[in-house]
Amino acid sequence: MRIQPLLILVIISTIFSGCTTVPQPKRKPEEVLSLYLHRKAAVDIIKKWNINSRAGFSTANDSGSVSMLWKQKDAAYHISLIAPLGQGRLDLYGEDTNVVLKTSDGKTLYGESAQELIKRATGFTVPVANLEYWIKGLPGTSKVESLSYNNDGTIASMQQSGWDIKYLDYQTFDQISKQTMLPRKLQAINGNLKIKIVIKEWNTDE
Repeated sequence: MRIQPLLILVIISTIFSGCTTVPQPKRKPEEVLSLYLHRKAAVDIIKKWNINSRAGFSTANDSGSVSMLWKQKDAAYHISLIAPLGQGRLDLYGEDTNVVLKTSDGKTLYGESAQELIKRATGFTVPVANLEYWIKGLPGTSKVESLSYNNDGTIASMQQSGWDIKYLDYQTFDQISKQTMLPRKLQAINGNLKIKIVIKEWNTDE
């Protein structure tokens, strides 16, 4: 028996219409805030974590990208910034106000903040203290000028310490929690400096 082309089109249309995602109804502000606070509480208890990510930096006159590996345990961190094709590497080790930066060419710098040492080594101002929170989808500890939420309670954008932060994508990572949404893509802009981060992997292993 030969199936008519029109019948095939009807069947395909029915299948795809059945798979269409039904949009979520817009929640009330108090419901969104409750979801945000619930998510924040779940993320706040994660004290030991590490990410594998890609970070891009661009200004009006320069741009580049690195692999960024970040390991955090309570207040202690180790951040590796690795340029492509063996062009160089920076390793930051810090806890509170004791920070050490080591370069692939054997230099060692000491300072009180990671932001200060990265600025000295690269010329870029990277707000590491706040970035620790931003990459978890939370505001940093300094004053927040503005904050907006998505319908599911995740942060859509915020302004903090002169930076405009926008979250481009969230997802769940099995290594953390199948219920907790964590950022996958975000960007932070301050003046003509733009930082874009794509997180490939989140986990709580050593």
